[in-house]
Amino acid sequence: MGNLATDAVARLTLKTSNALANSQGFIANQVVTQGYIQANSSKDQHYDFCLREIDMSSAGKISDFSTAELLSIIDSSGCDLALMPLIKFNSSSSDKSKMAISIVKKLQCFLLPIDITIWFDDKDFKTAIPLLDDRNQLVDALVSAGYSVGYYGGEACECSPSNSAIQNGSIMLNVVSCGSSSVPSKTFPTVKIGDNSNACKMRWVSPQ
Repeated sequence: MGNLATDAVARLTLKTSNALANSQGFIANQVVTQGYIQANSSKDQHYDFCLREIDMSSAGKISDFSTAELLSIIDSSGCDLALMPLIKFNSSSSDKSKMAISIVKKLQCFLLPIDITIWFDDKDFKTAIPLLDDRNQLVDALVSAGYSVGYYGGEACECSPSNSAIQNGSIMLNVVSCGSSSVPSKTFPTVKIGDNSNACKMRWVSPQ
């Protein structure tokens, strides 16, 4: 008999699609439930997606992302949100050569499909991987594995200064790499997607 949460997600048909223009979301570093959203947002606030932190450190915590949470977030009878993963290392990585494989395996174990945008926290990314060449190699490896990569960060982000733009209290997400060709809430930080009109689109996962 398999894991019930994994079986439920497997039966739920997931799809990847371009993120909706001008949609609003939030960043979460703990298990996302309807109660959590209601407790941390104003009454008239509407969210379209969640940028859910996925911890790559070895220390397991009860607040870690899981297939059960994925089901709760994207199911129409649950939170009914689209989702994109925000990778957090929370420490310097000693084995950079296997980092891309570790990230892909982590996403696969949650049954997250390819062809979605993986986000990195810029400050955390630089702490874990200090050398620009190493970071670029990691991004290239993830792109070759079928993902696009975005950077969530502040002024020091190497991708584009527009990534730190603020609109109605929310950080705008608008910098994504597909390869060489290519009103604030009370507690959790909010993020917003612009027109998502570049050749390389932000893509999220949602129920079919």
